[in-house]
Amino acid sequence: MDDEQQRPRAESVAAWTQLISDPADDAMAARCAAVLARLGTWPPQADELRARSILPEADFRALKAVGRAEAGEWTSGSPS
Repeated sequence: MDDEQQRPRAESVAAWTQLISDPADDAMAARCAAVLARLGTWPPQADELRARSILPEADFRALKAVGRAEAGEWTSGSPS
């Protein structure tokens, strides 16, 4: 079991949110966005990464879907 699975969710979200607020580079920001999506928290920085083409549209939509599913937002249609 990795650290993210052992650590309480709120603690993980806080740690990754802090990291994405001042990432070392765009790759780290994208990694943080992916982890936060898997934790069911959508970081606004992911939208900015998409706008700057750091996150390709397909990856962005996949992360958005994962984030919504993990947050319990089961909706039909494509993520926006």
